[in-house]
Amino acid sequence: MSAFTVTWAPDAHRNLAELYSLNPAIRRDIEQVTNYLEAEMGKDPLSLGVPEVEDIRRVVLPPIAILFKVREEDRLVKVLWVKLWDE
Repeated sequence: MSAFTVTWAPDAHRNLAELYSLNPAIRRDIEQVTNYLEAEMGKDPLSLGVPEVEDIRRVVLPPIAILFKVREEDRLVKVLWVKLWDE
């Protein structure tokens, strides 16, 4: 099985940067979780999180939650949305 290419929607990427800069106390956690999720999405995105609608999935791994779209036929993953998860 070949790897998936992971990309970020511009709004999701900007939001991640904002979360990172506005939360210095958990900046390292945000970075570690983001790196982990990107690596896992590149390997097997359909094993992460839960399905939302059609080819969109949601994963929560504190301190963040993300929505991402999987295009299996093209081996592409696109992060659509990211937010701080504080529950």
